[in-house]
Amino acid sequence: MRLEVFCEDRLGLTRELLDLLVLRSIDLRGIEIDPIGRIYLNFAELEFTDFSSLMAEIRRISGVTDVRTVPWMPSEREHLALSALLEALPEPVLS
Repeated sequence: MRLEVFCEDRLGLTRELLDLLVLRSIDLRGIEIDPIGRIYLNFAELEFTDFSSLMAEIRRISGVTDVRTVPWMPSEREHLALSALLEALPEPVLS
C-alpha cells in the first residue's frame, strides 16, 4: 500500500507520520519526500477498518492537507518509465 500525503514543510511532520505507523505496528517499507510538499509512504496492505482510521488520523496532523493512495512511489514510477523506454528503443541510447 502506498500513500501520498500532501502537506506543508514543517519541522516534525514526518516524525508524526512515522509515530502513527509505529503506534499501529505498521512496518514501513519505504519513504520518499518531495520538496514540493508531498511525502510518500510504502507499507503492507491493511484491513479496511485499520486503513480508514489511519487515513483519518493522518488528516488530523497539523500541516497535512490531504492523503490518498497511489499505485507507485515516485522512484518506482521513474524506474518503470525508464524500463519501458529501454525496451521500446531498438538501439541503445547513451547520453
